[in-house]
Amino acid sequence: PTNEAQVSVTETSKTTKTLSKEEIVSVLKEYDGSGLGVLTTKQCLAAMRDLSQTGMSDSECQQFVQSASSTCSDGNGKIKMEEFANQLALEVKKK
Repeated sequence: PTNEAQVSVTETSKTTKTLSKEEIVSVLKEYDGSGLGVLTTKQCLAAMRDLSQTGMSDSECQQFVQSASSTCSDGNGKIKMEEFANQLALEVKKK
């Protein structure tokens, strides 16, 4: 039984590298209540928590969202969903 649990953890960690941009966008859209393709930092952070496959800790998620808030900003304090998804997909591939 212990070996099965270890295999499960290993398989889960392997899925971190298969998270596609499309899967990320799909989850982000659930948080885009306005339908405008922009999200707040809180919405991005909540979406990342839903995307447990990122393999990122909570503090890493917070740092990533803070960084994205400056690089993916629409100029009005919102994060552009497509740009955020692109950056997150690239970050997940690094893990």
